[in-house]
Formats: sequence, structure tokens, C-alpha cells
Amino acid sequence: MAESALASLSGVSLTGYSGGAAPLGMTGAVSASGGTAESWQARILRFLANNQLPDWVDDHLRHNNRHVDYLDPDIASKKSWSFNVKVATQRERNIARAKHEIMDGPRRSLRANQFQEQSGVWL
Repeated sequence: MAESALASLSGVSLTGYSGGAAPLGMTGAVSASGGTAESWQARILRFLANNQLPDWVDDHLRHNNRHVDYLDPDIASKKSWSFNVKVATQRERNIARAKHEIMDGPRRSLRANQFQEQSGVWL
């Protein structure tokens, strides 16, 4: 499965919660049969394996990035582009950065937790 391959590459256990603070709403739930349901790490990895954000997250990011407060230097220096094209390009770039931050944040957090558990050093 994609989850187990991604887990083995990242060194994350899919068997359950192993300590540290679990992200909000990501604690392992106990199923009716008495076993532990899918761990929060497994849910994060499944989410990352799909490599997609839900539509409501995309809508939220677009709504929050309606206003452009700055232009990156490479966009601002384009003399042949109209101001509207520059703003639209910067808006799309800001949305792409926000999506990348959402997708990469849990992965970095898992790696930081693994490093802290193995070395005892906080990042």
C-alpha cells in the first residue's frame, strides 16, 4: 500500500500513538472491537499520499489571499506585464506557497519529533 511505503521511507510507525503531543483531532480512537483505530501518523501519511487538499481548504486559501500586499522582485520587474497580471501572478504564487506549507508542515513535524525522540535534542 502507499501508506506503508511512505511510512517506511519516513520511518514512521503506523501501529499507533507512540508519545509526544498528537496534533489536534489526530489522537488514535478505540474501535468498537477494542482495537485501536488508525493512528494519527497514519492519517497524516494517508493525507499526504493523496497529495491533494480538500476543496474547502483551497477555497479558504483563495479567500485569504484575495488581497496582495507585495510583489516579489521577479514579478515586479516585468516591464511588459500589466499591473493586473502582476497581481494575479503574485496571488497564485502566494496560494501555491500556502498549499506547500500545509502539505509539508506535518512531514517536518514528524521528522522533528523523530529526531527529538532519538537524540533528546529539541529543534
